[in-house]
Amino acid sequence: MRFQEDQEVMELVGEISRSPQEKGDVRQPKKLNVKIVLDIHRYMTEQLRNIVKEFTKLPQASRHSFTAKGCETTAELLVSIAVEKKFNVVSRDVENALCEFE
Repeated sequence: MRFQEDQEVMELVGEISRSPQEKGDVRQPKKLNVKIVLDIHRYMTEQLRNIVKEFTKLPQASRHSFTAKGCETTAELLVSIAVEKKFNVVSRDVENALCEFE
């Protein structure tokens, strides 16, 4: 509330609050059923296990040179790319499907 009068802060909040459609993403989210979402999550788990397995093969000195946030971001990106390639969906599709299941 203390930033309510700060025009710059309010503009930035508005910018990050806009929906993807308002930001120019005109592609409608794909409709996914429960089975597909479960398949996607299983695949994500499999991909993450493979990433961890490969990461643990690196020398300890190399592993310790990466930040935790860097590892997290890289793993997330790799999994997202693998899911998009295999299922032809993006994270927004899965997120929207999960919201519809509630």
